[in-house]
Amino acid sequence: MSRPPISSPFVAGIFSIFLILSLVYPSPGHAQGDAKARDLLRRMNANYKSFRTMSADFSFTLEHPTQKINEQQRGKLEIKGKKYRLDMKQQTIMTNGSILWVVLKDAKEVNVSDYEPTPDELTPTSVFTLYEKGFVPYMQAEGSTATSKIIDLVPVDKKKPYFKIKLSVDPAKALLTQAVVMNKDGSRMTYVIRDFKSNTPINETRFQFQKAQFPQFEVIDLR
Repeated sequence: MSRPPISSPFVAGIFSIFLILSLVYPSPGHAQGDAKARDLLRRMNANYKSFRTMSADFSFTLEHPTQKINEQQRGKLEIKGKKYRLDMKQQTIMTNGSILWVVLKDAKEVNVSDYEPTPDELTPTSVFTLYEKGFVPYMQAEGSTATSKIIDLVPVDKKKPYFKIKLSVDPAKALLTQAVVMNKDGSRMTYVIRDFKSNTPINETRFQFQKAQFPQFEVIDLR
């Protein structure tokens, strides 16, 4: 049976952080854009691919002025190979690479399904191997400092729902610190990565559902 949909916009938001990391890799034949921006993006992409483990606290903000929306949430993401754990206020999502557990805290239930992502499906562990040529990168002088470079990504496909993605990158560490997605409908999604750590030990139990942690939750097996 197919696994349950992950409906939270905040979950989609953090997945988008890592999607951005995969999309920014400029192909060798892509001559458009800014050479300095392309070089920094190449270093950042290679950097993330080299990590054995990753963990980060993050915040996600959705703003839509005309609809008077301003939603914020924080969470933590841990990745080890094909395994990951995403902890947020309303949900905890974890996989050991073969089984997916979605813990719905308000409903006090756990949905269990086989973890079978399709080749083109976005997951925190697959995004680093995706390849995309759909952006033209430009380094921006305005807002850039010695410790934070601003890169605008302009999509080649003008049918995309967004017209620009603005990245803040630490040039010394080649790490993404913030991404702002600017949508054509006037909304803006801001992702801030906080306290990023790489190559630190992560216990295998972090990627395995532990009934003792959720003793009163109903476990629903959808396999």
